[in-house]
Amino acid sequence: MDIGSQIRKIRESRNVTQEYMASRLQISKTSYGNIERNMIKRVTLPMLMAIAKLLHVHYTALLGDDATLEASGINALLDGVHHLLEKMDGIEKQLQRLQ
Repeated sequence: MDIGSQIRKIRESRNVTQEYMASRLQISKTSYGNIERNMIKRVTLPMLMAIAKLLHVHYTALLGDDATLEASGINALLDGVHHLLEKMDGIEKQLQRLQ
């Protein structure tokens, strides 16, 4: 299953609308729909992380088969990236408070 279909499946299972997702991600409904229809060539990691957070799933759930991901070592890499992004988000919030 491709990423867009996986996102749609999870979103629908949680009774969340595309409008809600687009609004929370600060993108248009059309852009969000394009993500689910795989019409976007590359979805950025920060966008995948934001989608996963809104859907209350681990970001690897959006990528499909966890066994394949573990076998290839991608989970460990993504965990490291996730940790760094969380740190960056915290730093960004601190900077905004200082301004």
